[in-house]
Amino acid sequence: VNNNNINIFASQISNKINNKIMIKVKQINAVSAYNVLKQIKTKELPAEVAIAIWKNVKNLKGIATSYEEAIKDSKESLKGDNDEEMGKLLEELQKKETDEAAGKYTFTRTDTENRIKVTEYYSNVQSKLTKFIKELDNKEVEVEHITIKEDDLIKALIGTDFNIGVLELIDFLFEDTTKADNKENK
Repeated sequence: VNNNNINIFASQISNKINNKIMIKVKQINAVSAYNVLKQIKTKELPAEVAIAIWKNVKNLKGIATSYEEAIKDSKESLKGDNDEEMGKLLEELQKKETDEAAGKYTFTRTDTENRIKVTEYYSNVQSKLTKFIKELDNKEVEVEHITIKEDDLIKALIGTDFNIGVLELIDFLFEDTTKADNKENK
């Protein structure tokens, strides 16, 4: 038997088992799939399933990395000129609150005004960050992935910390699945 023929045959079987597909999904689904798949222990899985999982992790890594970097960069860019001042004021107020709870301090009018100022500042930053993340989550990205039989992926998830609900986020990886985002509200 010729080794070349065996390799061609194995490749044909592999292609029938795990189809390579390009699909558009919400970025959050791609990031979720990456985070789920990278935690799967492939040691006990059939080789074709382990390989499909590894290839999907490799294909999704760039999307997940750029997503995390975008969030990190936005957190930095949302800091105002007075971010350091607000941080110090927040620490000061937290210490005063602790002292007040222990009966060692009484809040002043200035403390109350500073609390309002700090709360408004951080609420504004958080609001902008939340809006940015929501837009980032809903952005469609094109993903090249290897389909995996649903049963194989469920078996692979056994032994991880994920519950069955996570399958809704990563169902675009399943064989014979239509576009995952068609199932979600847009």
